[in-house]
Amino acid sequence: MFRIAALALVIGLIGFSFYWSNVPEEDRIPMPAPIAAAASSTAHMVSNASRAFDRVAGPSIRLALHRLNEKWAEWRQPKDDGREILMAMNLDLTATDYTARHLPGAAFTNSILLEANFTKTYLSAAGFDSVEASHANFTDAILTGASAKGAQFRESLFQRTDLSRLAAQGSVFDGTTIHNSDLSASQFSGASFIDSEWQNSDADRSIFYAAIFTRSTLTDSQFKRANFDRALFRDVTIKGGDFTGATFKESNFSGANLLEAPLTQEQLDEACGDDETLLPEGAQIRSCLSEPIENLASSSEG
Repeated sequence: MFRIAALALVIGLIGFSFYWSNVPEEDRIPMPAPIAAAASSTAHMVSNASRAFDRVAGPSIRLALHRLNEKWAEWRQPKDDGREILMAMNLDLTATDYTARHLPGAAFTNSILLEANFTKTYLSAAGFDSVEASHANFTDAILTGASAKGAQFRESLFQRTDLSRLAAQGSVFDGTTIHNSDLSASQFSGASFIDSEWQNSDADRSIFYAAIFTRSTLTDSQFKRANFDRALFRDVTIKGGDFTGATFKESNFSGANLLEAPLTQEQLDEACGDDETLLPEGAQIRSCLSEPIENLASSSEG
């Protein structure tokens, strides 16, 4: 009973302090001068106490609210097959650790996942549309069949990651590391891979229409029957790999190093380059200004 009365008193003081501090003097309830002075003094005291409390306990309260927010993010909705789906949309989940979690169909749409850790996390058919997931770690994660349209993955790590059948149109993978990963049968139309590093990865049958690979390095990766039409490969370096059946209609290799690229003359004929494009011996590519460009080494020897 005493606790209830004390709580009621505190709430009353806070309410009165708010009223007295915010209502214009002429609109306040008339009262004798001594009482008015006491009221002003009380309001001032409560205000000072509130600021002091915020300085001391504010950080702890905000941390508690952040953790509560994370717990709320894990509100679960049952599926017909008895599994559960993580609903975490429109939330700030910066640096959240989801290591080794089983989260099929999880929904992260529009959330902030900066520096989040998804190592060994099962995320089949998950929703990452419009997320901000830069500097995230997806090592050994499974995102097969996931959707990540318009997402931001700048400088994130994809090592031994399953990204097969991923829908990532218009997404940003600038500065990413993509090693030993499966990106086959995925949709990357309009995506950006500026300064990305590819190694021993598989993107067979994937669509990279109008994608941007400026200054990227593609090493020993598989792109059989991939679509690179209208893609930008400015200053790219391609070493090894397999591009059998891949198309490059109107793609741009200006400044690219293709000395070790296993591209056929037929594929080069679909694309264009400039006088800084490095080609294998005997190969040639038309200028993006419609003039033919031959291998520079061959030309200088002649």
